[in-house]
Amino acid sequence: MIVVNDWCFCKAHGSEYCARCTCDYRLVNNARFEDELDEEARWSFNLDERVPQNAYVAGAIAVAPNSESYKCQRHGSIDCHACFDWVGQVHKEIDEAASTEKWLQKRARWADRVGPNN
Repeated sequence: MIVVNDWCFCKAHGSEYCARCTCDYRLVNNARFEDELDEEARWSFNLDERVPQNAYVAGAIAVAPNSESYKCQRHGSIDCHACFDWVGQVHKEIDEAASTEKWLQKRARWADRVGPNN
């Protein structure tokens, strides 16, 4: 396991959820910020089913061989808050899901008004 900006990931593959290594750190990572979510987000979005983050895809590299600290490739900053904004990325996913849900509801209302024969 590695820790990048306070979140846990599979050391071999960089993902929160790794089927190859049979590890899932989403529950641990979710616990770090779920109190920050508003009530609507808690009920409308299942954090356990969110897209897993991947530290290596985000540019995480070890500071030195065998180091437990990770920096971003872009800025060279350890635990870079710009590149490793995990909470911000989850909030973005929550917002996108809410937007999609609103659009689906709007489409359903339109379909109900128009009806199948129109």
